[in-house]
Amino acid sequence: MNEQSSPIDHQTLDRLVDGELSTEEYRQVLSELEGSQDGWRRCAHAFLEAQALGNTLPLLTEPARFPPKAEPAPAASLKERESNSFRGVERLSAMAASIAIAFGLGWYISTLDDDVGTGGSNPSVQITDNNPVNTSPVPGVQHEVQKPKFVYVNQWDGQNTTGIPIPVDPDRPYDPQQPWDESVGISAQELQKLKDEGRPVETYNRLIPVTLDNGNKVVVPMQEVIVHDKPELPFH
Repeated sequence: MNEQSSPIDHQTLDRLVDGELSTEEYRQVLSELEGSQDGWRRCAHAFLEAQALGNTLPLLTEPARFPPKAEPAPAASLKERESNSFRGVERLSAMAASIAIAFGLGWYISTLDDDVGTGGSNPSVQITDNNPVNTSPVPGVQHEVQKPKFVYVNQWDGQNTTGIPIPVDPDRPYDPQQPWDESVGISAQELQKLKDEGRPVETYNRLIPVTLDNGNKVVVPMQEVIVHDKPELPFH
């Protein structure tokens, strides 16, 4: 006998993806997905759609769709709901991927103004004048502008947008010839462990330029890691 199309409505799939189902509802939905023909495909689409909306419309999404007090009395605790939601994501591992982003220590981009008043080695500019009245150089205004030690990167966790402070070394200028810092992101041991488990991994190393309010420019290294789980083979 052929499997039937999934009777689960789109709103229930959204609640499953967002981890808003109680324990009883969660088990019932999983049971219906197992017995349907297109249930897991629709669930994967709902998961990817929620992820795409969270990335493209972070400022238009409400911080919390349902207040905690609106939870039904027999609902599971927050810790249990998070665990159930995570297991639900694991079931989608054949169709979705886990994405992690890591940031490294930022560097300032050296400019001509960085050496003004700080004993820099840039050659001084001399202006000659035919008027010999005053031949002594006019001292420039000496002041030191403190460089920020942090830049903030917005992170969307699915419900809220929070600023993550990324440390910046004010005494270490950016060197374009410098090799990639291997301490940023996933370690070689963790990467090899994932590969040994048969989980394909993609890593992308990027440098993000940031312009501060005072005109200074900072480069922040970022590594994006995409981990694909092994597809689950269907039973025949």
